Amino acid sequence: MGLDIYAYSNIMKQPEPEVQKVVGRLLSSEGEEILEVSEVTDRCHDLEEGVYLDTSDTVQHHFRAGSYSGYNRFRNLLSKALLGVEASAVWEDPASFEGRPGYEMIDFSDSEGVISSSVADKLRQDLMKNRGIFKKYLDSIVKYDENESKWELETYDNFIYAFELASENGVVVYA
Repeated sequence: MGLDIYAYSNIMKQPEPEVQKVVGRLLSSEGEEILEVSEVTDRCHDLEEGVYLDTSDTVQHHFRAGSYSGYNRFRNLLSKALLGVEASAVWEDPASFEGRPGYEMIDFSDSEGVISSSVADKLRQDLMKNRGIFKKYLDSIVKYDENESKWELETYDNFIYAFELASENGVVVYA
């Protein structure tokens, strides 16, 4: 088992069943169901409760962020590089780190979470601005395996692309 990341741009909320009945096929859904939002959280506050579908303009990206322990290691590296502390320090005192680079990703469930477009755009900007810092941090860890360092940087770049897509009226889904 591991953590899969799915990113979608340009999604739409499925019209309510009553609306679909009234207008028939004109508003019938274009695509497949991407997700159902049953509770709006602070990481997906731009979404309303309901079912979301892909559209003809949707671009998708999927990648494996590693095993759950591997993702936690990645998230800890991200926290050390961008915030200067272990991820556990962020979890213990989130108010002290709120709004800082990568915070919304570090203090976020590693399973079955959703990040909507405004949060994704903030994270995209954070990761793009700090890519050099993250790479330099990886390079500074003398005992670090070069292949593993490459994997961590590829994961970082995959998140940048995922957040870029989601920032275009989309979502990133942790599954």
